[in-house]
Amino acid sequence: MIRIGLAILIFLFSSTVYSLERAGDVKLQTIKVKSGDTLHGIADKYLKDPSRWPEIYRYNNNVIDDPDYILPAMELKLPVELIKEHLRAAHLIYLLREVRARRRGESEWQSAKLNMKLSNGDAIRTLRRSFASIGFESGEVLKIRENSLVVLRSEKEREEVELLSGELRAAQANVLTAAALIEPRLSLEGPKPDFKARVRKDKSTQVAVYTGKVDVASDGVKITLSEGFRLNIDYGKGIEEPQPFVYVPASAEGKAFAIEYYHLEIAQDENFRELVVDKESVLDNSEYFWKLFHSTGKSVHSSVENFMANTFPMEFFGSSEEKSRLPDGRYFWRLFYCNDLGAKIKASSVKSLVIDTKPPKLEIFLPRKRAKTKEEFVVVKGKTEEGSTVEVNGERAVTYSEGNFVIYCKLVPGKNILTILARDRAGNVSAAKREVVRK
Repeated sequence: MIRIGLAILIFLFSSTVYSLERAGDVKLQTIKVKSGDTLHGIADKYLKDPSRWPEIYRYNNNVIDDPDYILPAMELKLPVELIKEHLRAAHLIYLLREVRARRRGESEWQSAKLNMKLSNGDAIRTLRRSFASIGFESGEVLKIRENSLVVLRSEKEREEVELLSGELRAAQANVLTAAALIEPRLSLEGPKPDFKARVRKDKSTQVAVYTGKVDVASDGVKITLSEGFRLNIDYGKGIEEPQPFVYVPASAEGKAFAIEYYHLEIAQDENFRELVVDKESVLDNSEYFWKLFHSTGKSVHSSVENFMANTFPMEFFGSSEEKSRLPDGRYFWRLFYCNDLGAKIKASSVKSLVIDTKPPKLEIFLPRKRAKTKEEFVVVKGKTEEGSTVEVNGERAVTYSEGNFVIYCKLVPGKNILTILARDRAGNVSAAKREVVRK
């Protein structure tokens, strides 16, 4: 076998040129040499052709003294564009809270670690209120939201991932779900795509495009989705008509984000030191938001605040038809809308609310039970919760300090039934009755 060393002179004379080329924009992937590896073998495994070993040496002549001898654990740099697609690495570049990883062919999940290397067939799972980002050598960054399961399928020439559940946000990766194939349109002239894909519990898929264009295919039907539009693909039923959705085209960081997630905090102290509710949820009112923002002159922030402040806390505070999920007391609350990695962006001011589900106490001093009188009028006196209103047979009583009240009621000959109702500020009602006989 011709020794590799015979060819070394060619590269020694050219080392200056190679160094200049490496200073350019070439993206390099690091691999670790294993026992028994040779440059021929590495070129065959990673570059599809063993004769291309000089290209490996070209980018590593600063660490390789003799191309006939490379040592185990040595780290070599390979141009990403030359590596076989399924061997191109990705890395976990961001994680928050509980994120799990599973290697291809393995059944056990392990705790994911920042900067861990991910390969074709590996899976990432985020748990409740947990988020992750995967960075590919091409520069693509995949943002994965909570309660999601993603499998890397990089055997294609372009990054491809399988979204089994949950939600992700991407730019140039193809996304495969049970209901659809999502392919962003890449162009040197047009804007870079930015889109979201979500898989629901019923296996349906939702796609929303923030910038650029995305092709969505399902059951032989293909549709192009443009910026500012979303659509649903029902599993087994096909693609629905695209609908506009509301989003902020540019935030302070220069990135688009949809108004789709809100985070509610409720506390019994104004500084929110001890939260009694700390919940993020999906906002499925895009159509309403679209009409709200485009039919009024209000800003996005004031509209969001107005809508959220009058709608979402009712899930916990209750309404006239529903009982509160929180015990009685005074509460402070605020709402945020969130970006794709769970960061909260303040959208509402701090508001307060008193939850009161107990009816007011009601004491009747006069008249006594089964009272009898010759008078045409009878005085009704009593005491209830301060701030409450009192009515007797539909007539408003006079209330004064400490909840005391009084009213004079006209009697008819014979038996009279007086119905006394006390209503507190929260709308809770207490009732009492007195029977008075006019002789």
